[in-house]
Amino acid sequence: MLEKITGKKIELLPKTPKENEKTCDVCGGIGWLQDKERGFIEKCNNCYSGIIQLCSYCKKPVRGMCMDTDCRNQRDEIAERKRLEKAIRVSYKDAPNESKKMMYSDSYPYNEGYFTDIEDLLEYCKDEDVPAPLYVWSTREINLVMDAWSVVENACDELHESAMDNIDNIEELQNFLNTWCAKQTGTDTYTVDYKYAIDTFN
Repeated sequence: MLEKITGKKIELLPKTPKENEKTCDVCGGIGWLQDKERGFIEKCNNCYSGIIQLCSYCKKPVRGMCMDTDCRNQRDEIAERKRLEKAIRVSYKDAPNESKKMMYSDSYPYNEGYFTDIEDLLEYCKDEDVPAPLYVWSTREINLVMDAWSVVENACDELHESAMDNIDNIEELQNFLNTWCAKQTGTDTYTVDYKYAIDTFN
């Protein structure tokens, strides 16, 4: 029971914790505390809801993601296993060319894990006496792209309200931008896409 300043009693039942949760030790799972001196109830500052979240691995109270090293490693292992289950497992020679221009492995310490030659990865592992990964990940190429509509819309920001309605043939500008972007060099970027798991030793 909690009593408001009016003297009227209300009943607040403690919440039932689910998996990886526990009731708050301060408020007993109610989420509210009674301030007898001031005569009213207020939110529990320890939980705000009556429930404390627990890390699914170490079972310690957490706010957000548990940053314990062992817990992070377990999360990473599970995430990697799920990615591998969904991926297409291929040998290097059978992987599509556009997916192996650049490859990725978190075992490779240089260039943020991206490399063009599996032999470089294997040589690094040999020199450092660390196990070579059984597979590496394919990547997706990101090219320079400019959207004509966005360019025109930005150019019309300081013009009158109907200026955009009077613009004709944006397709012509888009064709020009496409051609111009294709001529640029040194902007191609690669990101891991986890579509293909490329066997390291095949």
